[in-house]
Amino acid sequence: MNLEDFDLDNSDDFVGSVFGDKQQLSVVSRIVKDTPNIKYVVKCSVCCEDPELFGEGYFSIAKAHLKDGKYPCGCSSLPKWTKDQTLLRVNRLLNGSHYKFISIEGEWNATQTRIICSCDYHGNQPSQTIMDVLTGRKCRECRVDATSRANTVSDEIHIENFMNTGAYHPETKFWRSDKKTPHTKYRKGVSAHWWISCGECKTTVETLYSTLKQGGLSCECSSYNQKFSYIHLIKDYDLEIGLKFGISNDVHRRFMGQQNMTNLLMENIGVWEFESSVDCKKAERVLKNTMDCGVISKELFPDGHSETTYLNNIDNIIKVYEEYGGIKL
Repeated sequence: MNLEDFDLDNSDDFVGSVFGDKQQLSVVSRIVKDTPNIKYVVKCSVCCEDPELFGEGYFSIAKAHLKDGKYPCGCSSLPKWTKDQTLLRVNRLLNGSHYKFISIEGEWNATQTRIICSCDYHGNQPSQTIMDVLTGRKCRECRVDATSRANTVSDEIHIENFMNTGAYHPETKFWRSDKKTPHTKYRKGVSAHWWISCGECKTTVETLYSTLKQGGLSCECSSYNQKFSYIHLIKDYDLEIGLKFGISNDVHRRFMGQQNMTNLLMENIGVWEFESSVDCKKAERVLKNTMDCGVISKELFPDGHSETTYLNNIDNIIKVYEEYGGIKL
């Protein structure tokens, strides 16, 4: 308010008193009124610094309220804002953001008044209360997007979880698909699909995240249901030079495929059957993580050289197979 807004009497001895936690309220004059409730004009040295919102910083208040420590201005914990002040606060809050105040909807009801705002990214929004905007609840779709980003686990962590199932070859590659699946909570849908390039069968397929999280196979390996582990002896003519361990659904087919790609000779030592493909793959993963592998070069043994190891590891391989439920056929 401005001083000319009041009919004043400066002769009161209460004039000149100072109040407020920062001594910011100075009593300027008594307001002349034919009522038993005598009020005074005070000037706030804090609020007058914001003339756009508070004019010259003059306010009216009862003497008893001043003495009780109450504030008539913006320094109050619950200021009584006018309509113009409220809309100014809304526009100030939104200034420079991608959210803009458009219009009032319906009758004025202080901060419960419903207003229409527009988002630069998502267009006009459903009506919301002024209190919603002042407390930070702006564009709903932006909030949903922000929540989605905050809850999104990095691809690296997802891939680590896939590999930790023990179901995938160490050379398997994963990357997120661009395909979006519709979802009631997310306007843009969710990324439920991933690409997998299998290090075992060398095929690339698109599959669901839920499948990979459970160690499921959607590549050519899936049709084979790999529940068999094997040990092959590798020879260079008559000289025994190493062991090849691995998994397959069809050991004979796998054996012939590997033999056809190398000049070295192989001889099967044994085959172990597991109750599930997951147990079979876990046993293989343990062996790869605990033994020296890749002892025969890729040039000499192109298909599966990473599962070659020293001859003296045979007892350890058998022990791990049996610990994970493998039964020798």
